[in-house]
Amino acid sequence: MQIAYSPEDARRIVGENKLAIVLGVEVDSFGNWRRLADLEHLVQGDLEQGRQLIGAELDWLYSQGIRQITPIHLTDNAFGGTAIYMRFLDVLNYVVAGRHYDVEDGWETGIRYRLDHDGGVVGGVERAAAGTGPRMSPKPAMNRRSLFQHVPGMGELAENYGDIAAGRSHANRLGLNPFGLIMLEEMMIRGMVI
Repeated sequence: MQIAYSPEDARRIVGENKLAIVLGVEVDSFGNWRRLADLEHLVQGDLEQGRQLIGAELDWLYSQGIRQITPIHLTDNAFGGTAIYMRFLDVLNYVVAGRHYDVEDGWETGIRYRLDHDGGVVGGVERAAAGTGPRMSPKPAMNRRSLFQHVPGMGELAENYGDIAAGRSHANRLGLNPFGLIMLEEMMIRGMVI
């Protein structure tokens, strides 16, 4: 195997019957910008200044050999909203981004995932929640108000989901924001894999 820093490197390495490795970054808060408000405050709402700041972070990572970035991972961040696919990740979103998911019905876009049909909380999150009260059922009740009643801060989660819990599917209402679009543009300028 060998590290590929460019498409030409990858072609050469694969042509030599070796595995081409592309170095990447997959974090919840790229540049340590957890919330849109944090980045907006840092650049005083100036998108061009935001572009320079984001570009500088990308240049630094590029100089370290990074060629692939996952701009939005498990939680919402300064660039947009994450895909919702595991109910317990809302706890992480609350810790990292300071709020619960903002959901809408995503049926028309092909999304079929439902938070209230998720199999339950597992692993470390379940152990942490268990220390605060009765264990969450691996087969949650359909009542959105009782889904998360035993997890700290999760009572408001049920309120956030509102009547969507009775809908057909759950999708994050947040998409890419203007800083997210800038990040993608700047990554493309540098030839980085998104």
